[in-house]
Amino acid sequence: MALTDLEMQKIRDEEYFRAAVTKELLTPRPATTLVSRVSDFFQTKVGYWLLTTVLAGGVSAGFTFTQTYMHRNETAIKAQAESSRRDAEMVLKLVPLLYSTSYIEASAAIGMFKQLLTHLTEKNAIDKPLAETIGGLLNDIVVRGKQVGAPPEHIKLGETADRALTVSTAGNEKISALPQTQSNAEKIQPSDLPIRMYMHIAKESQADLANNVASLMRKKGVLVPGIEIVTTGIPSMTDLRYCPKRIAPDSLASVQSVLKNAGITAIKIVEIKDSLCEKIRFNQFELWLAL
Repeated sequence: MALTDLEMQKIRDEEYFRAAVTKELLTPRPATTLVSRVSDFFQTKVGYWLLTTVLAGGVSAGFTFTQTYMHRNETAIKAQAESSRRDAEMVLKLVPLLYSTSYIEASAAIGMFKQLLTHLTEKNAIDKPLAETIGGLLNDIVVRGKQVGAPPEHIKLGETADRALTVSTAGNEKISALPQTQSNAEKIQPSDLPIRMYMHIAKESQADLANNVASLMRKKGVLVPGIEIVTTGIPSMTDLRYCPKRIAPDSLASVQSVLKNAGITAIKIVEIKDSLCEKIRFNQFELWLAL
């Protein structure tokens, strides 16, 4: 049976294809180099994906490293500032505990102040104003414990604060972060103690005003342990109470200036009798907000 033209064309195409394949297989291939093989690999899908991933990652890492290197000083300054800010916040939070009527809370605050000084000393990065603030607070407790007629709890806390002023360096050599407490007690006069302000309000609606006053006071270096709501002894006019013989010459003017800035101008100055001032700390004031 004779083949049709279509079948003959199909056989002819197959023979052409077979001849082309045979020629390609028999033709010697040129030697491939490493560069050509690598180039051929990266032209594949896997090679292209790998190339783009590595290239993008390398460029990103290089950019990040360059930015970090160029801004290393700025980064170090920011880190130091952040560390100082955290330390200052810790001091502010510990101050009310330091003057707490609870011996346990006050003792714990002294211990934490000691740990903070130790931490700063080991890092060799004591912030002078912060160290002086901590030293002043601890010396305040020492002086209070040495006062004549001081309660046993104050004496014991004073001894604890005295020991806390000596901290250890990383090499375990005993040093004094501040002058030794014995000499501190001799050199620091009661008039050198920072001003301390106790605040009393008659109702919760006065809390915002009291908090504003406390914030302004703290910015001026005044210690404000807390704000107390009282129900008895409320004056008809805002009182500022103090012992006239137990304050520094400029303390009253400083307190009055802060109160004026806070908008409290109508103030009655009340001088506490000397007979009631024996156990009152030097440079201590009481602000009683009227109804």
